[in-house]
Amino acid sequence: RRLPKIKRLLPVILEQNGHGREATEKWYYEPSFREIIDELLDIHVRVQLYDVLLESYASEQGARMITMEEATERADKTLGEYRMLYNRLRRESITIDLLGVLFASKVVEEGKTTPGELA
Repeated sequence: RRLPKIKRLLPVILEQNGHGREATEKWYYEPSFREIIDELLDIHVRVQLYDVLLESYASEQGARMITMEEATERADKTLGEYRMLYNRLRRESITIDLLGVLFASKVVEEGKTTPGELA
């Protein structure tokens, strides 16, 4: 069983990977830096929520698949057990019928009765 995880969406933590270099120039943003951040933050939150929903859906489907595989295995096992029981009962029925035929033929052979009297 999987335990739920906490995924922090806000505040956004930017990671420095060390590959970039410090800007020595001052940049001017148009629209303003604040508007860009607001727009990116909105997109970021939407993407993160979508990712969580996709992960949850994939997890649910995986759990369903595992459950169905286990149910199929149990059904196959039960079917095998019933098949063996059916075959055993069928063999017993055939054996009883054969014993009846042998007994009847033995009685007829000894002359104690006629075949018509057995019916």
